[in-house]
Amino acid sequence: MTSSTSISGILQSLNYPLVPFLPTLMALMERHPLTILRAEPGSGKSTLVPLALMDRLNPGDQGRILLVENRRLTTVGIASRMADLLGETVGQRIGYSVRLERRISAKSRVEVLTEGLLVRRIQDNPGLDGVSVVIFDEFHERSLYTDLALALLLDLRSLRGDLKILLMSATLDTEKIAAALEPQPPVLDCPGNLFPVSVSYRPLAKRGPWARETAQAVAEFVETHRAQIQPERRNGTGAVPGGPSAVLVFLPGKEEIDRVAEELE
Repeated sequence: MTSSTSISGILQSLNYPLVPFLPTLMALMERHPLTILRAEPGSGKSTLVPLALMDRLNPGDQGRILLVENRRLTTVGIASRMADLLGETVGQRIGYSVRLERRISAKSRVEVLTEGLLVRRIQDNPGLDGVSVVIFDEFHERSLYTDLALALLLDLRSLRGDLKILLMSATLDTEKIAAALEPQPPVLDCPGNLFPVSVSYRPLAKRGPWARETAQAVAEFVETHRAQIQPERRNGTGAVPGGPSAVLVFLPGKEEIDRVAEELE
């Protein structure tokens, strides 16, 4: 099993914009009950912050770190990514809880769960015994469940002075949120990596196999993209590094993802 020392080594070996800011974030969270982190997409906040907190907790502190997500697929994916970084399977030190599925054990230090389950957890355990930190990921996408959970946690601070709360977002107006909270929490800004972005629009046909047409559009874009970046790689210029490249495709849900992936194969 990876030791606490190796977690620090893993974090330092990762080339994410957030890594140099982690010590500052940990220090802020030690001094304040509520902290806000604004970090751009791709900074590594969803996976690195829980691991850094797990590394920072005292060995005798058995409190769990809860990472709150608003989608089932995101919940499972982030838990799998963190477990993979530690060289473990999900359910050991990293676990997750979603509706009708739970992969967690007594030794799990980080639990990724959906916002609805957090509200249920607070209802069943009003003092949140056994929890040290609650992290709200992508707080700008908050829902009624998120706001309710945060209100309950803020009220809980009078009984649990040791409980830490972290709000993370990429696009949230953090100053406005911070001003509305009492006492006003500190805000840490972390810039992200900026790369050239090109937008290619292709409307889908009103009728026909949309999954096949989407897969074809992705395949054609990959070929075009490969032709564009090869000169940059050969000359050692541009923002695209050598090695395999990838295309990020946004689709509405898991069913659509599976169907397009099947067509691509």
